[in-house]
Amino acid sequence: MIQPGVLCVQVNFKQECTMNRILRLPEVIKNTGLAKSTIYKMVARREFPKSISLGVKVVGWLESDVQAWIEDKIKQSANDNVAPELTSKHEW
Repeated sequence: MIQPGVLCVQVNFKQECTMNRILRLPEVIKNTGLAKSTIYKMVARREFPKSISLGVKVVGWLESDVQAWIEDKIKQSANDNVAPELTSKHEW
């Protein structure tokens, strides 16, 4: 049974688990390549994981949420790069 706060991923047919960490904004920027303003705009549009409050004017993001978002973007990109099938034949 997986404990709360533990992130498990499938790597080369084996499961690897790590404790879930909280990332502060500089790490989120480094991991995603997004600018600070872009992250907050995407959070407001519900396009990026919501931050969690760590105290007065201090927030962080769960590493598992950020990693899942990155993996989703990679999958979306791979799907976008697949050539569409021809749906009709043209006669010349």
